[in-house]
Amino acid sequence: MARRPLRGARGRAHQPQRLRRPLRHGVAAGASELLSGTAADHRGVWNFAYGANINRAKVSESRGLRPIESRPARLRGYKLSFRHRGGFGTVEEAREGDEWREVHGVLHLLSHADYCRLAAMEHEYRPCEVEAEPYDGGPPIKAIVFVTPPERLIRSGLPPTSRYLGLLQKGAPEWPLDDRYTSWLKSLPSIDNGKRGDAYYQSP
Repeated sequence: MARRPLRGARGRAHQPQRLRRPLRHGVAAGASELLSGTAADHRGVWNFAYGANINRAKVSESRGLRPIESRPARLRGYKLSFRHRGGFGTVEEAREGDEWREVHGVLHLLSHADYCRLAAMEHEYRPCEVEAEPYDGGPPIKAIVFVTPPERLIRSGLPPTSRYLGLLQKGAPEWPLDDRYTSWLKSLPSIDNGKRGDAYYQSP
């Protein structure tokens, strides 16, 4: 059966793009391999950030990264979920009926050294290539996005921690990201770090 086209948050029909060139031999190996991919050039590597790295302070102060350039953007055909172990963010293919069928975030152009440092910090995530659409209407940019491997996802419906969600809620207006998306982030429930149970660390 043919896949039905999805519609973005604004109703535009589109087919979800496939995450290309997934990690095969661990994060470090995958990160090094993708340095020669289409998301990399002589200036550096484009990374599409959708979680804590949309927060300026998290990127520059906590992680010590210095993006060469940063641009707000969207990734169509996917949704933000909190199914990474511990209740952290990831992106998954969107389906009909999902409230959001695009992920809003920030494209960071990182030096090769900063990209490899970031990859080493993204524990249990898989680097994959995508095409993100800048808000300014420019052509899609091939970028690396870090996603949770399917076999590592936790069950749906568990709220993120207040601390983690707070980074997204504070970071979204800094660019600013889409108003409706920012309001949606502010409406989400959260949980204290210490109240996470076993379900936050177990895959179904």
